[in-house]
Amino acid sequence: LNPAAGRARFGRLIRSPTFFEDAVKTITGCNVSWPNTCRMNALLCSELGDDDATRGPDPRAFPAAERIAALAPEELAARCKVGYRAERIVRLARDLCDGTLDAAWFEDPARTGDELHEALLRIHGIGPYAAANLGQLLGHYDRIAIDTETYRHFCTERGIARPRDPATLHRRIERHYARYAPYQFLGYWFDLWRFYERFIGRPAWRWTPGEGTGFTAAAFSRAAAGGGR
Repeated sequence: LNPAAGRARFGRLIRSPTFFEDAVKTITGCNVSWPNTCRMNALLCSELGDDDATRGPDPRAFPAAERIAALAPEELAARCKVGYRAERIVRLARDLCDGTLDAAWFEDPARTGDELHEALLRIHGIGPYAAANLGQLLGHYDRIAIDTETYRHFCTERGIARPRDPATLHRRIERHYARYAPYQFLGYWFDLWRFYERFIGRPAWRWTPGEGTGFTAAAFSRAAAGGGR
């Protein structure tokens, strides 16, 4: 469906080890800049990293749901700077721990895209963008997780002015990537990832640790104006 992606051997996406980690990283990616998303997740690891039996807390490891479920939202917000997201993250952790939510159900490849999307939307704190993002991490690529970065990229690449209400772009974006159904998200992600690699100036496997944390609309605008990264 996408010859350029085929030549680049694109299409292998790396997800987190658990549904909980992917869900938390999605929640911390909403309504905030990318550098702040990275900071929140770094703090989740350094403040609450899973215990190692011999060495104590491991600041490299993402905390398990059980560890966060034991915290009050106020403590999580104070220690990891997640703001209002603390209540959503703690509730998600507790729902997974007490069986209200079953991670295995969401990860079952037998789920249809529609069935999974509707179930994700029923999780407290998960809206359309978050549900679409979690869907692609669970192997369903028929929905594009559209956010402000999608608007920026689509308008920049096609040389069009961003409308006052960018939500009007939704249908246009979806029509553009409909050619790749049922892999619309992969088609979009390939375009966006090529942009990121051009921005950095080399393929992703050659990026230095932390290099991608500077992906901001302001930085992209400076680069487009000739100001460099």
